[in-house]
Amino acid sequence: MGFSKPRVSTRFSPKVKAYLNAKFELGEKTGLKADPNQVSADMRNARDEENNRRIPREEWLTKNQIKSYFSRLASAKRKGQQTDDVDAGAELEDILGEQEENSRQLLINNIIEKIGLRHPICYDVYDLCEYCKGSKRSKFNVVMLKAILRNFDISFKSKDRKKDLVEHLAAFVQKCPCFEGPE
Repeated sequence: MGFSKPRVSTRFSPKVKAYLNAKFELGEKTGLKADPNQVSADMRNARDEENNRRIPREEWLTKNQIKSYFSRLASAKRKGQQTDDVDAGAELEDILGEQEENSRQLLINNIIEKIGLRHPICYDVYDLCEYCKGSKRSKFNVVMLKAILRNFDISFKSKDRKKDLVEHLAAFVQKCPCFEGPE
C-alpha cells in the first residue's frame, strides 16, 4: 500500500495572490480564461517591469493549486465577495478532466489565431493597451521590452535602444481595435 502525503494548508504570499488575481482579472476582462497549466509555467518566468523575478522559486505553485485558487475566486465573484478575501491554501477538486481542458485551450488558441488581435493586448499580467495609452510603456527596461517583442514575434535589432524598442511596441499595440477612432 502506498502512503499519501499529509495535506498541508498554507497561505499564499501577497506577491503570489497579486499575480494570480491579475491573471484571473485579465481572463475576466478579455473573456480568455487563464489556463492553470500555463499560469504555473508563466509563474516560473514572470518578471516585473525591471525584469526581476516576480515570484521566488519557493513560492511557485502547481496547476492544481492554481485551479483551486481560480475556482475560489470565481465562486467569490459569483457571491459578490472581494477577490482579495479568498483563502488560497486548499487543494482543488477537479473541475474538468485534463484532457477536456487541453482540448478547450487548443480550441481557444485556434479561434484567437483566426480572429487576430483582440483588446486588450496582454503580456503576462500587463495590459499593454493600458500601458501605451497611459505612456507607461517606458517603465519596462530593455530586457523586458525585448522579451515582450519576442513574445509577439516583433522584429527588432539587437543594438536597438530602449527608445527604439518602445516605438516597436507602440506601433504594434496601435493595431489594437481600442486605438481606432470613430469612423
